[in-house]
Amino acid sequence: MAAPARKFSNIRRSRPSYSCENCRARRVKCDQIHPKCTNCSRNQVDCVYADTNLKRKSPSGDKEDECSVKAVRRKVEDDNAGSNQGYLLLQNGGRSRYIENTFWACVDVKGLELESLLFDLPLFPLEDICCTAGQGSHDNTSLHPCQHYIGTTEPNFSFWASRRPTGLRSNAPSLSSMLSALPPRETCDFFYENFLECVHPLIPLIHITTFDSRYRQFWDWHKNWKVGDAPDGILLENPSFLPLLLTVLFTGSVARSKIDVGLNMCPPLETQKRLYQMIPLALAMVGFPHSPAIYSLMAFILLNSMLIREEESLSSCSFVAVAFRISQAMGLHKDGTDFGLDDIQTEERRRVWYHLLHLDVMTSIVSGLPLVASSEMFSNTRMIGELRDEYIGKVQLTKEVDCSPIIDSNYILTAGRYDSTSCIRSILLRQFSPSPLGLSAVKNMEQTIEELQTRMEERIKRLNSQSREERTSASSSRSNSAPPTASDNGDAHVLNLWGRSLLKLMVEKAYCLLYQPTMRDSNLWMELRAKAIPRFQSFLSIFIDMSSTESYLPFQWLYPGAYQPLQPVAVLLIDLFHNPHSTEAQKSRRLLERTFSLLGPEGRITNGTSHVACWPEQRHASAGAKQAWMRLERLRSRVWQKLGLDSSVLW
Repeated sequence: MAAPARKFSNIRRSRPSYSCENCRARRVKCDQIHPKCTNCSRNQVDCVYADTNLKRKSPSGDKEDECSVKAVRRKVEDDNAGSNQGYLLLQNGGRSRYIENTFWACVDVKGLELESLLFDLPLFPLEDICCTAGQGSHDNTSLHPCQHYIGTTEPNFSFWASRRPTGLRSNAPSLSSMLSALPPRETCDFFYENFLECVHPLIPLIHITTFDSRYRQFWDWHKNWKVGDAPDGILLENPSFLPLLLTVLFTGSVARSKIDVGLNMCPPLETQKRLYQMIPLALAMVGFPHSPAIYSLMAFILLNSMLIREEESLSSCSFVAVAFRISQAMGLHKDGTDFGLDDIQTEERRRVWYHLLHLDVMTSIVSGLPLVASSEMFSNTRMIGELRDEYIGKVQLTKEVDCSPIIDSNYILTAGRYDSTSCIRSILLRQFSPSPLGLSAVKNMEQTIEELQTRMEERIKRLNSQSREERTSASSSRSNSAPPTASDNGDAHVLNLWGRSLLKLMVEKAYCLLYQPTMRDSNLWMELRAKAIPRFQSFLSIFIDMSSTESYLPFQWLYPGAYQPLQPVAVLLIDLFHNPHSTEAQKSRRLLERTFSLLGPEGRITNGTSHVACWPEQRHASAGAKQAWMRLERLRSRVWQKLGLDSSVLW
């Protein structure tokens, strides 16, 4: 007997809806942008919000309505400086969200509407409704491909596919179609070169020399491959090469530094979308995560690292915990020398482990959640090396030999980033402690950051020296068979300049992370404000420079692409509100105006070079980005109104 049809007429919402009437009628997610939401803009229809939907708070006298939507907060009040607890928000239906007081919006809970912000942001990466809203309908939405796939709202369900073959099989229904769907060789070479220039220097996981050899083996096999043929060569020897290859091509297409109109390429968005959709299928085919290999784990980490969004930190960073558990199951927290692995295998495992530690810290900062890895990780994995890839296993670093020709400046920069996140990790562990943060503890952590700053200055000097060395000897030191790298061309100098700024930015980030929670303690903040505000200003100044320097375009998928200056902007706005006539006020105003002037039409900080065709279209804003910056803009309007300024006019 057929089950009776479900009836929805008697279902009542337990809380008011803030969606527009069209989205409510279609039962799709509305991003609540006024005056016209994204769905209505896409469908070219009028967007109407009911009056009741615009009321975020119930009238104080309406007890029944207030009870149905009441949010119970369990947090330490601002005037209670004797505790260091986070912020727990509870709603009816068992929903809850917790963040630490290091979260950027904690600086002004009411002004930034923290409660609604937390519940508006997704916790797990589910498919954006815009990707499916028009499917099966007769409107024009299906004619326009979704532009949210280069974000974090895509589903990860295929990573957990029930079909888990142990290797690639000739009868796998998707293998032939996947190989057939690869872009032409010249296009793939183009994306691969962009990966080596723009992605690998910032996420150096693979051993380039080994991967390059396998890359050439694959294409030598592929040019004679016919649909239906069984996999052979590198795909048979190392099946996980396929998902890593697809990830390298995808990330290279997203972070591409130039466009070659001479190439016979598909439209960039369509090419990227096809590559993106094939990666989880390839991972499932090789048994990831149930039977992970170092290449499949690299593919998983590379893909998701490229898609981090600070404005959607909860959903975009959820992969870190999964990757950590997999890496522990693979023994990456133990150094490869303990098991007699060769130098290349050992170095690759170190790179993956330390990048995960780095991601754990960075995603903890942006999400306001505790670290995934505990302070006692039982790890003895050594820091990554600085040798150029072609010398690993062949040369040993010694103080008696001039090592400049065999050192890679990319790894000097990477080791510096990992050093800074190790320092930040100690700060986070102290910030997350339930005991109150006193002046003595702050001074101890200031000393720790000063030591970090000294080490970063030494690394910057090494980068300067290495940059000069590489610019004069790169052409002679590189063999004809070696793969191209960023240090072999003119981009090396630009990367070193960008890297110096990044190392300085990481030091300022440590200071900002230390000082932000002290704003809750008025007495402590009064003691620290004079040296804290310049740190937030310095961070914002460096960030603006990294975002607006056109030569930094190849690396701006990370800053400002992945990370946004939400924390310093919020802190400086609040400080301006309370100290409008301080000696720091004018500089804060100037930096804030410059920051807001960089907000692109997609609702997030871009690189400021809108005439460059290859950047703005690549990373489309999601609802989370619009929510975060919309709240900061409203806070800015409130501050500017107090200052007697017109918030509609940018400096």
